[in-house]
Amino acid sequence: MYYGDLAGRSLCSNSRGHVSARFPLRTAARVGRRGRGVAVIYRESLVFARPPLHRTQFVDCMYWRLGPKGSLGILLVYCPPRCTADSLAEVLEVVSAVRALSPELLVLGDFNLHAEAALIGAPRDFLETMASWELYLSNTGPTHVAGHALDLVFVLGEERSGLKLGVILATPVSWSDHYLVNMDFSLPCPLHRGEGPIKMVRPRRLMDPDGFLTVLGELEPAEGRLVETLVKEWNVGIIRALDRVAPKRPLPLNRTQLAPWYTPRLRSLRQEVRRLERRWRKSRSEDVRTQVRAAVAAYQVAIKVGKKAFFAASIASAECCPRRLFQVVPSLVGPVAQEPLEQSKASCDLLAKHFADKIEHLRSSIPCAVDTVDEPELASCMPVNWDRFRLLPSEEVDKVLSSVKPTTCLTDPCPSWLLVSCREKLGEGIKAVVNASLKEGVMPSAFKEAIVKPILKKPSLDPQVFDNFRPISNLPFLGKVIE
Repeated sequence: MYYGDLAGRSLCSNSRGHVSARFPLRTAARVGRRGRGVAVIYRESLVFARPPLHRTQFVDCMYWRLGPKGSLGILLVYCPPRCTADSLAEVLEVVSAVRALSPELLVLGDFNLHAEAALIGAPRDFLETMASWELYLSNTGPTHVAGHALDLVFVLGEERSGLKLGVILATPVSWSDHYLVNMDFSLPCPLHRGEGPIKMVRPRRLMDPDGFLTVLGELEPAEGRLVETLVKEWNVGIIRALDRVAPKRPLPLNRTQLAPWYTPRLRSLRQEVRRLERRWRKSRSEDVRTQVRAAVAAYQVAIKVGKKAFFAASIASAECCPRRLFQVVPSLVGPVAQEPLEQSKASCDLLAKHFADKIEHLRSSIPCAVDTVDEPELASCMPVNWDRFRLLPSEEVDKVLSSVKPTTCLTDPCPSWLLVSCREKLGEGIKAVVNASLKEGVMPSAFKEAIVKPILKKPSLDPQVFDNFRPISNLPFLGKVIE
């Protein structure tokens, strides 16, 4: 965003109004006055909408709604140095109009107020009115070379809304007497088209076992080293090799999921319908219209055939297992649409506290008085002294690896299926970790951590009631091998 004329400089854009390929430029030019007005440069993937504002006489304003539902409003303001009373009154009129449109609102710009000093008159009334509307002034520090705080940021109800404003930094620049004001803010809802929180994943198609083993190379000998050191070196080596073979890539969450019966053939038929529709809009030909109707009819028939084949295959796959059949049939007849649980740190903390309190309640309900056995009697019953574990040969480690279910935990350095497929080459390294743990009688600290995922006990239960969840602990793969 920029205000004024940038000290005689202007922003250049191409014919599409873009500063670069992915950053459009939108301006609100002044009419009949000096200067270039206000402008916004934003990322093209952001969902931006610009509702109209009534014409202003003394100030320049631009209002944007950000996000798929327009939950965040951003009002960009420039007030000229003169006519302070008139310009501030006009800003209040605009703020009162946009405040009702956005549950979260940022009002920012060059107000030409010395906010760092004690204000009187119209500026003081302006700040008091903004505070009465729950638009609180954030501390930006000096934003001008003269040490004044002229560029201000107001936030609507930060205490009660989902908008969280981070640290605001003002940095001097060579092309203006105003500072560059940088700030971070976060919202619980996604702001990009079809995107949500970003998750970094490794593409499975790039995880070639042979290439992984080539990059990994030979593991260092394990003699004379502690199990904690072995586990740490193991994780570092595995992660380094995977970063070269299959580096992590961003995966947008909350993507639209296709129906399981939607096949590539249906996709091609739908694309053909869309192509014919575009052709008919241009030509308005009756022949093309007839082709569109035939293509739509063929697409609808293909959908019915695809659904029938998918449902038949799903039921046939469970016909020998009544328990599975009772799970498949309700999901096909009437899937229950559950309200998704809010994914935030606060909800995770509430769930963790609920389960911790539940465990504490169970412990307190156990009676303290427990019958004990005298030590001489216990010694006579157990004459064998078990003071060490038997170390495992390579054959038994390979047998355990082939029998353990290859479930992967988020704390694992690589997918478990990759370790199992490479067990012939990695078996010695895994055996060294397992035997070091048995020899020391210590479970490595990295294997004591688990990812707890709450699962609804029944799909029909209310996800807002924590008692309806069952905590499922996902343990590291090598920890289960040691067990």
